[in-house]
Amino acid sequence: MVNKFNEENSKDGIKVTYSSYRRIFKTVGLKFKSPATDTCGKCDEFQSKIKFAKSDDEKASLSREHELHLRKAQAGYDLKNKFKKISREEKTVKCLIFDLEQVLPTPNVSCGKAYYWRQLSTYNLTVVDASTKITYNYMWHEGEAARGASEIASCLFNHIMDEISDEVTHLYLFSDCCSGQNRNSIIAAMFLTLLETHSSLKTINHIFLLPGHTRMECDSRYSRIEAKKEKSGLISVPSEWYALVRSVSDTYKVIEMKDKFIRFRSFLEKDGPLIMRYKLEDGTKMYWSEMHWFQYQASLRGKVQVKSSFAEDSAMSTLNMIRGTGKNRQLPANWFSGLRPEAPGHPISQAKMNDLLSLLPYVDETYHDFYKSLKVDGQIDEDCDPDLPSDNDEFYL
Repeated sequence: MVNKFNEENSKDGIKVTYSSYRRIFKTVGLKFKSPATDTCGKCDEFQSKIKFAKSDDEKASLSREHELHLRKAQAGYDLKNKFKKISREEKTVKCLIFDLEQVLPTPNVSCGKAYYWRQLSTYNLTVVDASTKITYNYMWHEGEAARGASEIASCLFNHIMDEISDEVTHLYLFSDCCSGQNRNSIIAAMFLTLLETHSSLKTINHIFLLPGHTRMECDSRYSRIEAKKEKSGLISVPSEWYALVRSVSDTYKVIEMKDKFIRFRSFLEKDGPLIMRYKLEDGTKMYWSEMHWFQYQASLRGKVQVKSSFAEDSAMSTLNMIRGTGKNRQLPANWFSGLRPEAPGHPISQAKMNDLLSLLPYVDETYHDFYKSLKVDGQIDEDCDPDLPSDNDEFYL
């Protein structure tokens, strides 16, 4: 970089030494980092097509499309930064950024055989409060619950009811756009419930960053957890993961979910008050996967305002999730009273249990009973990637 700088400025007689360039480089807050490994598929596709374009016109057209894509991604980041700043200045506004960390395997042993054996998954739904910078880690393991939409909804519901004060009226949430966990009708049902149960919230805005461009504050928190894990050695049971996360920083709060999960999906079942719809009120087809902004208003019970744009001044369309027919259908006054907890315990597959039992020789005997007491159900298909659509994603969408 120094050589390139001197080469480009040689005509003007400007030349700097390496030490001077390094000193100035550091003062502007720039840093070096490893190349990104989780790149945007659409950007990669554009770059490949541009590279092999057969004409200058085709290359120029693809370059313009790519530029528009990048501008939209940046618009999402700009929106997040704007509401982060507002939340620090206004007490009535709160901005939350959340994400689900990659699975934490338990027991986390160094034995080479463990690489081939299934381990118990420990989960961490991280919520970063933009105004206080406190990191809330909602943790559980798969012997207690799965990691689907209802579990994510339960974590968010608990956080907002417990941590969002009565002076907050406007809530903004930013996340990635995983359909099975974040952008679905169960999450929508949870936010509609929140507006009925929280004492002060008037609007909730859930904004999804563009796929492949979802760098968030949660990522740096996960890096610190990973660094702590490298120094921790053997982790035998999920509770030791909880303790490790607590030890990262005083600003890291751990909430053990265990028996705090709520059956939000029941609102969308056959006799529930809400229903998933694929059409807007004006009859237009709605594609959930294309919507980037969902707005919930206390005055619009059972309805959601949606749009595919990050522009604040662009119009929103109305999605009516109230079950029934006719334009004048309304939710009963106490429709959310059917809210009930999930049944305790979540069975794991017999195959996973067999592998866990095979790992017990590498775990202190004190913890053997924990693994042996896990519920087993051979019908459950384990080890699915939560970031890929599942067979029943259509229900969640």
